[in-house]
Amino acid sequence: MSDFATLLARLAGWFDIGFAIIHLAFWKLFRWQDAAAAIGRVNAGILQVLNVQLILLFLLFGIVFVLHAESGLKTALGRDILLVWTGFWVLRTALQPFFFGLDHWASKVLTGLFATGTILHLVPALVGRWG
Repeated sequence: MSDFATLLARLAGWFDIGFAIIHLAFWKLFRWQDAAAAIGRVNAGILQVLNVQLILLFLLFGIVFVLHAESGLKTALGRDILLVWTGFWVLRTALQPFFFGLDHWASKVLTGLFATGTILHLVPALVGRWG
């Protein structure tokens, strides 16, 4: 298996873990406690539950990619998991301008980060498949 693909898969894992950490800060960063009154209890609950589940997915995939990159790239299942998670990052990249626009510098930075996530997950899956 390519050392380059293994390195990228591990970097993809650390990338995902980083996003889990960022999402842990969302409650304070976006003042969700204050926003809850404006959007209602049910909508606030949905928002927070989805964020917790997203944190879990980031951690799950991140840990798997960091700890099992080399062995994962040797199997069709491991490469397919990388491709599925690539789809997550492709969709997140595509949705950023649709929902948030690209006028603000932060939205441009986030779009670049999401595209980076796409590449970090896609390349090792393809190199592992055809490398």
